[in-house]
Amino acid sequence: MNSITQKTLKAEMLKAEIGRVAAPEWCALAPVGERRFLSVLARMMRSARRSKSPDVARAAVKWERALGCFIKVRLIGERQKAERRMERWGCRN
Repeated sequence: MNSITQKTLKAEMLKAEIGRVAAPEWCALAPVGERRFLSVLARMMRSARRSKSPDVARAAVKWERALGCFIKVRLIGERQKAERRMERWGCRN
């Protein structure tokens, strides 16, 4: 696995919030409310990962990875659908 696929959604969004790197295009185009929700979700998962219970921490790591992948794929797919609709309607710039 290369380093790009190992990044989690949380890591990419955190870096973007701090300003170290530009937000990925698929994330930057999401509405502000969705980005806020995703950052709160990432914070919640991060705190669950630091749980004193090994079972909770292990489960949080798995959920974080799965949710990150799902959200990223979903946002990219929604953007592509919107672009295709715009092309079909002749609204392309």
